Order: sequence, then structure tokens, then C-alpha cells
Amino acid sequence: LFSALNVRGNVKIENITINSSKCRYSIHDESGSLYPNSVKEYRNVKCYHDNSEYGGTTIGCGYSINTKANFINCVFENINSHSFSVHEKGNCNIEFENCVLITGDNNYALRLSQEGYNYLYAFITNCFIKGIQIRDEIIESTVNGNTEINIVNSYYKIFKSDYPANDKKIISYNYDGTIVNL
Repeated sequence: LFSALNVRGNVKIENITINSSKCRYSIHDESGSLYPNSVKEYRNVKCYHDNSEYGGTTIGCGYSINTKANFINCVFENINSHSFSVHEKGNCNIEFENCVLITGDNNYALRLSQEGYNYLYAFITNCFIKGIQIRDEIIESTVNGNTEINIVNSYYKIFKSDYPANDKKIISYNYDGTIVNL
């Protein structure tokens, strides 16, 4: 199962639209344990993935330690699975600004997962996200999570953690000024 675009390491992708079907991912950004300290920027990227036959996530990422990734003015849509999914090796910073992540009714559009007890920081501002899920990549975790998320002026329908507890703060600053600790 191929992906429409495969990248790794430092990445800058701007002003593209990918409509994919019968493939694994629209974009597969997989560094695994290679390419530590990578910097990734996606700007004005639109991806639609019709995975009804072959499965797969619209954007599937595997980040090396200390990766910094920015998604600005992006639209990721998937009819049956995650719009964006990442697993990371630790100390990664992921930012979404002015993005839309859409998926079918029974799925989370954004999945952030860690391999073991690693630090993951996500900052989400001015976004529409169908749902957010945090979890351990390998199995349903028996240890606590270490994910810190700040959500500012963004809409998300549901939030789910597959950890017994999360040791970092997950805070949503609503558009009306109220603060919600998840």
C-alpha cells in the first residue's frame, strides 16, 4: 500500500492539494528514530483521503526525538479514519494554526501518540478538529501519559485519553475566555 507522498527529515511543503484513494496515506512523514532535531513546516496544504477500501490516515507521521512540526492553514479530511496521526520518540513540539481536521462520525481526527513515557507538546490555535485522542502508540497504556496540550480559540467535538492518567496539563482556552482543564 503506497502513499501519495513520502517524506522524512527536514520538510517544507507549501500550497499543494492531494486527493488520494486506494493508498495508505496522502502524506507519510516517517523518520522513525532517524533524523533527530528535524524541522517540518506544512503551509496551505489540503489533503483528502478516501480510505473506504484500503484504510489509512490522511497524514501519517512518525517523528524522531526533538522534532518540531508546524501546520499552518491546512485542511486534512478522511472519511473513515484519522485525518492526522503521529507517533513520536520524545520531546516533540507540534503546532496547528488555522487548520481544519475532519473525519467520519466514529473517529478522532487528531491522534497524538507516544512510544513509552516521552514528552509531547502540542499547541492548537484557531482550529476546527472533529475530535482529539492521546494514547500510547504500541498498546493501550498501563502507565501515565506525558502529553501537554494547549488549545486556544479552537473547536473540538470530543477528547479522549487512553492513558490511566496524564501527568501534563491539557488546557483549552475557549473563545469566550473560559478555561477548561481536561
